[in-house]
Amino acid sequence: MNEKLHQELALIKGLEIGTVRIGTFSSVSIQWLPRLLKEYHDQFPLIETKLLDGNYHEIENWIVSGEADFGFVNVPTQEGLEVIPLKNDKMLCILPSNHVLREQSTIRLEQIVDLPFIMPVAGCDIEVQRIFSTVTDSIRFMYTTIG
Repeated sequence: MNEKLHQELALIKGLEIGTVRIGTFSSVSIQWLPRLLKEYHDQFPLIETKLLDGNYHEIENWIVSGEADFGFVNVPTQEGLEVIPLKNDKMLCILPSNHVLREQSTIRLEQIVDLPFIMPVAGCDIEVQRIFSTVTDSIRFMYTTIG
């Protein structure tokens, strides 16, 4: 994964001074970018990096409009964008320690479809909605802000 990202960043390497704008969302900003951006800044100290935090749809639009030079999104994307897959994430089910399903190594979607769960922020929930739509078309997703 890092090698693919480094290859993309290397395309910008001819640029000695300026700004690189990256469309990203929270988990990428927290988990991947700190180390990668430090390495990049060590190699190219005169290039400023700006992070634009948004959801998949916003990031795609920023790339199309030129507000972002590149970004991290979920596939599939809107037509016309070049996509380089970096990582396939597993979808995980995190349960309370006293939950009846906690001992199972595999949980079927049908077992949890009617249970309350924490939904990703609107716009970053595409994959969750796609997965749940395979079970039922009647699910209504509710969004709330915690904090």
